[in-house]
Amino acid sequence: MDINGLQEYIATVISQYSTSSPVVANYADEIYMAIEDGNWERVSLLDIITLQRLHADGSWYDPNYAQNTIYKLLESRKQATGIVSY
Repeated sequence: MDINGLQEYIATVISQYSTSSPVVANYADEIYMAIEDGNWERVSLLDIITLQRLHADGSWYDPNYAQNTIYKLLESRKQATGIVSY
């Protein structure tokens, strides 16, 4: 796995969503920091795939869709999302 390439991509995700969707930027930053610290048990393949999906067909997901994608991932893990489920 190209760790440097992965970190560069995650940094791009953080930059892309830093103002339009802080939830996405914060999630990506957590993954970036876990990799940086060598804390690989906090990073799953699903995390990497989810971040990769945010840039499809040469364009970025709309910030609302990107945020919803992250919320659904966190909800599937039974992690608090700060939103009310219906």
